[in-house]
Formats: sequence, C-alpha cells, structure tokens
Amino acid sequence: MASRRTALFLLLLMATARAQPGPQGPPAVGVQPAERRPVTETAEFVGRIEAVSRVEIRARVTGFLEARLFQEGGEVAEGA
Repeated sequence: MASRRTALFLLLLMATARAQPGPQGPPAVGVQPAERRPVTETAEFVGRIEAVSRVEIRARVTGFLEARLFQEGGEVAEGA
C-alpha cells in the first residue's frame, strides 16, 4: 500500500515538473489612432423616478400665516 502511494506521489511529481515552454513574445493587441471629434457633454432622457421611502411634513402648530415679512432668498436675523 505504501509503495502504491509512493508511486502515485512520484507520478504526480513528474507530471507537474514538466519543462516550462520558452519565453514567449508580447501578446498581440489592437491599436487605434487618436482623433479629434466633438464630445456630447449633456444628454436628455425621458424617464420616471420614485423615491425609496416617503415622508410626511407637517407644521408643529395649527393656524394660518397672516403675513410674510421676509423676501424669498434673503437673510433673516434672529429676533428681527
């Protein structure tokens, strides 16, 4: 039994110890010359998206706004 294992081991060793093929040249690659072309910077697509989750936004107080004493996009100071 031991001689069979030894023979099998030697056979495997000989099979893996084959001479490696000589050095090969560099692999062939495709080459394309560079050329100037117009590049599209933007593209428009028609589609539809939907949020993963939804939230509900509510005011903390009830009532109606009587006046808007600020300009949209303007700075607001505390207490003014």
